[in-house]
Amino acid sequence: MKIRFMECGHCVSKESMMLQGGQRQKVKIPVLVALIEHPQYGKILFDSGCSERFYEATAKWPAKLTALLLPTFVKKEASAKSQLEAMGISAEEINYIIVSHFHVDHICGLKDFPNARFVCSSAALENALASKGWSMLKKGVLPDLLPNDLAERSWIFDKDSSIQQKPLDIFENSFDLFGDERIKLVALPGHHIGQYGAILKNEKEESLFLCADACWLSDSYRENRLPPNLAKLLISDWKAYKNTIGLLHLFHKKYPEINIIPTHCRKTHEALNLLQKSK
Repeated sequence: MKIRFMECGHCVSKESMMLQGGQRQKVKIPVLVALIEHPQYGKILFDSGCSERFYEATAKWPAKLTALLLPTFVKKEASAKSQLEAMGISAEEINYIIVSHFHVDHICGLKDFPNARFVCSSAALENALASKGWSMLKKGVLPDLLPNDLAERSWIFDKDSSIQQKPLDIFENSFDLFGDERIKLVALPGHHIGQYGAILKNEKEESLFLCADACWLSDSYRENRLPPNLAKLLISDWKAYKNTIGLLHLFHKKYPEINIIPTHCRKTHEALNLLQKSK
């Protein structure tokens, strides 16, 4: 499969909020979206990144608190839809969007893709649909960013009996989405309810592990380092989160050739950009 990466907006925070011992000055935190071109199932996105819709969705309380806690910035041309159009790909050509989880910076673009099925876990979808009023702060989902027909267009893969479920090495749950071992969805609990990552095989049969927000920086899984305790405010299940980072660390030690890609790691993004430009 051909895989390309896009930076769709950025958030601003201190690195020390993402990793113990990190820098205290504020830094730009990129938001990664992957375009996957499957030989049989066509064009697929892993998450949909930020878009200008973020500003509308956070204009009023209580959603405004999200923008205050995690300032987010995106220009129209940086949205996934705009970047795809610059590549000659229309929004209507996207057949699937794998939604790792329903935090705001991963779902701003969902409404831009009218033909896409939303691939998500049952727990993630249930939590998203239950987010209303002030409960959105606890559930971590902004309802205004959700398509009105989200439930009807969602492919709940962990409830689909036709998809094979089995452990993947040290990870308890994985799903071979299309049954061809090209896209394996891996449970990465802790950061947000129902979060999954994806292990993909590119055109060279190399494996890439998109781990979403299972950790924020590559130093976290490489060194098994956690964020500071204050970051617990942004994490759904701290115990599960710690365990997931530990598993990512062990997986990296066992398979150093597999590139693990957190959504928000600037170091990882810069390396990916160099690789893409060299092709």
